[in-house]
Amino acid sequence: MTDPHSKWSRLSAALREQGAHEPVDPNLQPPPGFSTRIVARARIDSRAEATGLLLWRRWSLAGACAAVLTCGTLFVVQPNSPASPQIIPVPTFDDFPTLPQS
Repeated sequence: MTDPHSKWSRLSAALREQGAHEPVDPNLQPPPGFSTRIVARARIDSRAEATGLLLWRRWSLAGACAAVLTCGTLFVVQPNSPASPQIIPVPTFDDFPTLPQS
């Protein structure tokens, strides 16, 4: 038994009043193979996401390893040549004579 006060019964009554009726073709089954195509499409999408995620992980790891190796090389390798003299001399603080106090 349906409840006359439920939302669905009120909606169907309102649609009947407006002239809505049952579809002409009572066969509302999906075409053959429809569910198979839906499942196949979902699996293809998940496989594409997995492939993209795998590539992202691989290249991110390769980039991180390259950065670590570069930083490590820069810290370990020290140049053997002496430091070159500066092109512009470092400014020095000039001592001014003290002013007489009044």
